[in-house]
Order: sequence, then structure tokens, then C-alpha cells
Amino acid sequence: MRVKLTKTVVEKAVPGTRPVLVHDTELRGFHLKVLPTGTRAYFYYYRTADGTERRPKIGDHGEITCEQARGIAQAWAAEVCAGRDPGGHRAAGRAAPIVRELMERYFKEHVEPRNKASTAKETRRLIDKKINPALGSIKVAALTRGEIRSFQNSMRETPFEANQALARLSKAFTLATAEWGLRPDNPCARLQRYRVEKRERFYSEAELSRIGKVLIKAAADESESRAVILAIWLLALTGCRLGEVLGMRWSDLDLSQGLLRLPETKTGAKTVVLPAAVTALLSGTDRASDWIVSGSEKDRPLSRNVMEKAWARLRIRAGVSDGRLHDFRHTVGTYGAQTGANAFMIRDLLRQKDIAVTAGYVQRATVPMRALADRVANRVGAALSGIEPAPVKKLAEG
Repeated sequence: MRVKLTKTVVEKAVPGTRPVLVHDTELRGFHLKVLPTGTRAYFYYYRTADGTERRPKIGDHGEITCEQARGIAQAWAAEVCAGRDPGGHRAAGRAAPIVRELMERYFKEHVEPRNKASTAKETRRLIDKKINPALGSIKVAALTRGEIRSFQNSMRETPFEANQALARLSKAFTLATAEWGLRPDNPCARLQRYRVEKRERFYSEAELSRIGKVLIKAAADESESRAVILAIWLLALTGCRLGEVLGMRWSDLDLSQGLLRLPETKTGAKTVVLPAAVTALLSGTDRASDWIVSGSEKDRPLSRNVMEKAWARLRIRAGVSDGRLHDFRHTVGTYGAQTGANAFMIRDLLRQKDIAVTAGYVQRATVPMRALADRVANRVGAALSGIEPAPVKKLAEG
């Protein structure tokens, strides 16, 4: 239907079972669409210089008058004649990615190929549970610092988690600006993180004695699984991280040399020089699974969740309610330093140097490292077993 669009014509247009188009006879491309619901809206149709068809909406009748819609259509017609694309920014806006899509791209293109599986798992959790519910539907180009501050503030009761979520969001926006061209700036830049006090607790010999008694009793009455108890002993005697202990496989173990090769740790592949107490412990451990610390399903390692829950029960019984599993690592480092070992040996004892350990390096380090590992493990083991430790002799300098 073609007719000059006026207020009267627009309001008298009869809806049909399908959308009805009424084309204006005075301005090419200007037209009215009447939906079966009775809604009337103004549009302007044109082709860009490269032949792309556009039909941007001008507005709904009632919110805008017929003459106002005509004026906008005339202005757009002038832009088209000048070679511009007045409706292009609207199409681009509709196609522009939202934060949810950005985070998915960040995960697929950056996290999965570059980060460890455990890091990727935590990133996935933060994206799905925290970032997307709060910010996922917002356009990447439109997200403001104020909205990010509000998101950060909503997590103030868990400051460490808030900092971790903000770090992931900031990295995604760094990629969005520097590599993907999705916006000119990073709205997370220079936002102050929450202050989180670093905790460096270690267990006293009296606390280790109580923990040891609880472990012995739990093993005797089978109130906790043998895998849980073994894992705690390994944490206490080696200073390994929890993830490293849970990831240990028998195939990585060389008891004849007293070595455990970990293919993946926080700082890359590492070789653990095992103290005699650990080789003796593992020599008497059943190898019913590929994993040294196996879960209820023998083809899987003990889960971190099961381990944390078991430790929550055990630490209460031992009277160390504020103790964490990671504090065993601090204990090994602290006791090692108290023997007189220098910072380089402590660093290597805890495998904190981010380099691959070669066979020659292991050979050179084995003797002094085993001496240090034995001293520390003997002291920790004596305390756990309730035995009075022998006087600690300092290691020779150099």
C-alpha cells in the first residue's frame, strides 16, 4: 500500500493477520509497519554504498509523531546520499558481544590452552557463578567502571574470591582491548583490589603431637579413610601442596632412588627428594590403584572436597581449629630454616624455583637435599608420633 503518511492515515490503518506495510509516497524508503497486535512503528529502508540493505526502526507511533518520524527519515536520507550509513551503528550495536560472550572467548582462547587444569576449573567456576550472573548480559563496549565496582562490592564478604574474579575479568578485557579490538579501554584497569592479609601459620611440635594422636586413633577406629590419613602424613613430611599429593601416581615414584617426579605442579614439572620416613611409609602402602592417594573409586584420586571435609573434622579433634592443610607446607619450610639451611635449599626443598629439574641437577642436589628432607621429616614425624625429638644440628654452611 502506498499513500502519504499522516497522523490520520497511520491511526486508521487496519491491522491484518500478517504485518501490513504502508509506504510513503513523498519520501522513498519511509514506511509504516502495522502489526496484527495493532502496534504501529515507523521504519526507513535504504541501501548502503556497498549494497547492504538496512531497515532501521525510527520509533513507535505514540512515542513519536508521524511528522517527527518523517523528519528523522529525511535526515537519514541525506546521510545516505552523502555515502554514510546512519543505521549501521545500530546494527553494530546489536551484533556487539556481551560480557558473557567475551568471558567464553577468554576461556576458550586463553585459559584452556595456557592454564593448568585446576586453574581452568576455578576460572570456569568464577565465570559461571559470579561474573556472568552479575555482568553477563551487558555489552562489552558499554560496561562501566561503576558497574564493575558494584560487582566487586557485592563480593566484599569474600575478598580473596572477589580479587580472583576481578583478575579474570580484567584479563579478559585486556585481551578485548589489546588483541580483539572490542573496546578502546579496560574498565577494570587500576581498580583497587581488596586487602587480604597473607597468612603464614606453621604448627608447633605440641600441635603436631595432637594431630598425630588424632591420626593414629582415626586409623585404628577407621573413622577416616586410610587415603585421607596417608595424604596428611605426606603433606606433613614432604611439604608438598595438596594438589601435588592428590595427583601423585605410583608410576611417578622411584623408591630405590627415593625420588618422586611430579609432571605437573604450580611451578611446572618437579622432582621431590623423599626423606627416608616417606619412602618407608610408601613402601608399606598397598598399590590397589594407579594413584598413591586413591578415592573410593580406585580409578580416581581422592577428591580435594573429601580431603578438606575430613581435615575439618580432624583438626577440631586435634584442637587446631584454625589450622589448614597448607600450613603443613609452612611447617616444613619453617623447620627447615630452623635447622640452619640457607634460603636456596629451602627454596629447592619446597620446589619453589620455576625451572625444569634436569637429571644432572637432581644428582647434584640429592645428597644435601635428602639430608635436609630427613632432618625435617624426622622432626615432624617424631612430633606426630609423640616421640621426644633429638637435638637438631645445624647443617654445614655453603
